[in-house]
Amino acid sequence: METVQNQNMKQELKVTIQLAPGASAAEIELQPNQQFTAEGGSMIAMSPNVQMTTSTRTKQSGGIIRGLKRMISGESFFLNHYTA
Repeated sequence: METVQNQNMKQELKVTIQLAPGASAAEIELQPNQQFTAEGGSMIAMSPNVQMTTSTRTKQSGGIIRGLKRMISGESFFLNHYTA
């Protein structure tokens, strides 16, 4: 298990890499009210107590222009925000 810094909320997330090295997937354990942001379509499964919202921006900044820049660079226009 690794602990990583969540850039949006300045919190540490508990992350476990599963099925490495072939088809790796990250298992993220959230504490109540803890949040992380991921690109649309990147979630395999989640617990029923996790809420998801979708937007074109990160929680810190962004908006339509940042979303367009992500789309041009091959990333998703939309971002999903997951909260426990």
